[in-house]
Amino acid sequence: MGCVMIVVFGRHVNVICKHWYLSILMACYALLRLFYDDIEMVMGSIQERLSPRNRDYLDKLFTAEEVRKAIFDMYLTKALGLDGLPAFFYQKFWPTVGKNVTNVCLGCLNERGSLEEVNGTLITLIPKVQQPECISEFRPISLCNVGYKIVVKALANRFRLVLGEVISEAHSAFILGHLILDNVINGFECIHVLRKRK
Repeated sequence: MGCVMIVVFGRHVNVICKHWYLSILMACYALLRLFYDDIEMVMGSIQERLSPRNRDYLDKLFTAEEVRKAIFDMYLTKALGLDGLPAFFYQKFWPTVGKNVTNVCLGCLNERGSLEEVNGTLITLIPKVQQPECISEFRPISLCNVGYKIVVKALANRFRLVLGEVISEAHSAFILGHLILDNVINGFECIHVLRKRK
């Protein structure tokens, strides 16, 4: 994609950003449609690795304690959302707001309630360079409300306990205690061994 110029003042920035990211999403959607049959074939050939016990564990209802643990595991002041309230606020005033927050979160987690109540997200653009001139010179970040983060954290906490069963030990990205660079090191070691064999 070419460089889309940024108009610093006026409504044009909003329109340019919208068109830029819509074009990216539409390209991804077009690729997905193009390879849909292949994706279905691959997904159909993947064996289930989750034991019935762990499947039952994932299916059980979330508890108020899991919601409480999620909020108290969060960083105190990390990336505020639209509500402007950090996790610290919810932790500090948990005796007052905890029951309401828990009810909303459990409604989303257990009763298939709508995430609209907690999914207010502010997307902001952070410049990658000193004087950005193109939309591609910005990094978008999402600032999610703490309510949404609580729901996601509760899900992540539960998934964390069964990931070892479904993810191979050879995988190193997105696993606590593993580094993505481990794969690079393993790759270099494989190349080294192969070169020595010649």
